[in-house]
Order: sequence, then structure tokens, then C-alpha cells
Amino acid sequence: MRVAAEALAATPHETLTEGVGPAELAEAGIYPTVVWERGSRSTT
Repeated sequence: MRVAAEALAATPHETLTEGVGPAELAEAGIYPTVVWERGSRSTT
């Protein structure tokens, strides 16, 4: 487990999400849709 955790910690997050968009992450339950909606809302 320690080796796996160290390997994951050393992996850049860009590599982990390469080729995956917000819709896929939300569908997989990794991030709730609200995380992506929050960033797309206008503040004006």
C-alpha cells in the first residue's frame, strides 16, 4: 500500500486527468457536478 501511495503522490494531477473531462469525472462520482458548475458561473 505504501508503494502505491508514493507512486500516486508522485504522479502529476494533469497525468491522472489526461483525456478525461468534467462530465466523465462527475459521472464516475469522482467530483460532484457542482464543482464544475461553480467554476463556470459568471460573477457579474
